[in-house]
Amino acid sequence: MDKIIVNLERLRWIPDSYFDQEAVLVNIPSFRLVYRSARDTLFSTKVIVGKLTQPTPIFAASLSYLVFSPYWNIPPSIAKNETLPAIRKNRGYLQKNNMEVVTSSGRPVPLSQVNWYASPFPYLIRQKPGSDNALGLVKFMFPNPNNVYLHDTPSKHLFDAEVRTFSHGCIRMQHPKEFAKILVRGYPGWTEEKMEAAMHLDHEEIFPLNSSIPIAILYLTFLVEEHGRPLFFPDVYRRDNYLLELLRN
Repeated sequence: MDKIIVNLERLRWIPDSYFDQEAVLVNIPSFRLVYRSARDTLFSTKVIVGKLTQPTPIFAASLSYLVFSPYWNIPPSIAKNETLPAIRKNRGYLQKNNMEVVTSSGRPVPLSQVNWYASPFPYLIRQKPGSDNALGLVKFMFPNPNNVYLHDTPSKHLFDAEVRTFSHGCIRMQHPKEFAKILVRGYPGWTEEKMEAAMHLDHEEIFPLNSSIPIAILYLTFLVEEHGRPLFFPDVYRRDNYLLELLRN
């Protein structure tokens, strides 16, 4: 009953339009993305979300464009704590992981000019497009101050886990190609073959949507199925008791 109370409160925060009209809904505790339109489910897939120490934030935005064959621009925190220490131990790390050092404008920097011990590090490190890229073959962009987005992943085995809290905050999708196929359908010239080719380039290709799609990242540990069956999900970020106390007070 406490879990139902907490989630009824959370549902009050979400505009009805997200359930009645076209929208992408990602529910963190159920590790699932659903794309709906007029109460019909058009697409659904498993997702991976942020770790307890780096949780995926709760917010709403607008999905406005796709990026095929994306670069992974490594966030400064990950570069400082993970990538740079790995490079200092093994100078072959960059080549092994198909990475390069670039300026803020994206111009490649010769490695002979790089001081790996500079603090702060004056350059960006990015992973080039490819099948081993951490973002996979496509990412789905909904600009937001959290710099969170949906993307593919080469680590498909992680979707076998029941509790999928493995990311640094972004949302990894099990079947991104199928979702991309739905979104580009109907655009002149964008056949399945053209989309497949766009996913295997050596540079990014941006695909703007004609109209943006509302997207909401939710935290619901209780839901009711269409036929009334209750569904309970793990409180992966340990937020239910905190909200319950606020409601009681």
